[in-house]
Amino acid sequence: MGCNESKSAPVTTAGASPAAPTTKQAQSKQTTPTQPAQPSGQIKFTHFGDGGRCEPLLMILAYSGTEFKNEIIPLEDWPALKPKTKMGTLPIMTVGSEELLSSLSILSYLAGVADLKGKDSMEQAACEAMVNMIEDCRSGDLFLNRLHIKTQKMNEETRQEKCKAFAEGSLATLSTYLESNITGSKWLLSKLTAADFWLYGTMKAITDSLDEDAWTRMGPKVQSWKKNFECIPQIAQYLKSGGKCGEKMKLTYFDGVRGRCEPYRMIFAHADVDHENELVTFDEWPALKPSTPMGFLPVLKVGDEEITTSLAILNYLASETGLTGGEEEAECNALVYMIEDCRSTIFPSRFLLGTGKMDEETRKVKEKEFVEKDLVLLNKYLDDHITGDMWLLNKLSIADFWLYGTMEIIEDSVVPDIWSRMSPKVQSWRKSFESLPKVKGYMDTRSKDYKL
Repeated sequence: MGCNESKSAPVTTAGASPAAPTTKQAQSKQTTPTQPAQPSGQIKFTHFGDGGRCEPLLMILAYSGTEFKNEIIPLEDWPALKPKTKMGTLPIMTVGSEELLSSLSILSYLAGVADLKGKDSMEQAACEAMVNMIEDCRSGDLFLNRLHIKTQKMNEETRQEKCKAFAEGSLATLSTYLESNITGSKWLLSKLTAADFWLYGTMKAITDSLDEDAWTRMGPKVQSWKKNFECIPQIAQYLKSGGKCGEKMKLTYFDGVRGRCEPYRMIFAHADVDHENELVTFDEWPALKPSTPMGFLPVLKVGDEEITTSLAILNYLASETGLTGGEEEAECNALVYMIEDCRSTIFPSRFLLGTGKMDEETRKVKEKEFVEKDLVLLNKYLDDHITGDMWLLNKLSIADFWLYGTMEIIEDSVVPDIWSRMSPKVQSWRKSFESLPKVKGYMDTRSKDYKL
């Protein structure tokens, strides 16, 4: 079956017990960690952002939904930073006050966080053996060849000869080893483990930079395993996005305006997202407009890709920063859309007035309707749907940021006393949100001239 196909649920007759799941059915449920161990502190992952050994680690972070700060070090900055590191190498993963200083130690730690160690002690040993075998393949002359050619210590002809020898030697040995030691029907072992991620990351590094035919050289078991691995939803999304969590973002919006971008800026502050804030004046906009994807702002650029429309940007940031709502993602999305419906009822009036297409009296009538109808409905909806003690849901999500940003805009431009009109639940939520340290720090330092 393909990634999007599924079998029909088994039919159970009345009064009968459901049949026990088959081995394949049981294993298929293991593609998503149910209750991964919680990291012992905030995670920061520091690396060069060029794939390599970091690729499988980033995949595990994406798979497990682990929140982390992604710190990319440009190669030109490395000489100055290198003496400040303990081992003079990257990657480094900082967990709370502790540092993990090698790829395999980081892999081992993340395997524990994401439940990727194997079902028992024997399988854990088998997982480690596979990782070491894969690492032996990766660590041979091949990767030294790659570095030497970059530093001009090896000519291209010599490199090609060594790559050919690698394909016929180390890669063939790895293929034989895997065909003999793959014991799972879907994964390398009976359940998804760190070995699956390490193998895929290694093969991706080989195909991306050294031997584009590497996958075709592998045996049928590996070919089948590859399809299963790429069908894991989180991995499919990661590969589709090109691993964009490692690329710097640029947010383009109008200068002097908070608007729809203020929730994004608060998310950037809260999650320590490295980004560029490009501000466009209204005088500059006519010349810039034709070069934008849709002829409007905001635009979020991630690497070479551009994301347009406010909610698409919001959803992307949610997935990148762990603010999707988790198990309450559907409820989170419903809150966002309800808030957006409220926002959309009043703002056309504001803009039509500015273009002279609506007189002041008509605008006041519409704003009165908004306060007496739409705002009342939003207030009631929030009162009925706030389920968290501190946040709108049980954990902080994009809905919190979108609501606060919307309320600020309404307060600035339409209803100055909006907060006093909201219910005690919303009032309490507001205090919790404004107490987020990094959000508070951002709001304390942002320009007071920016409105709307």
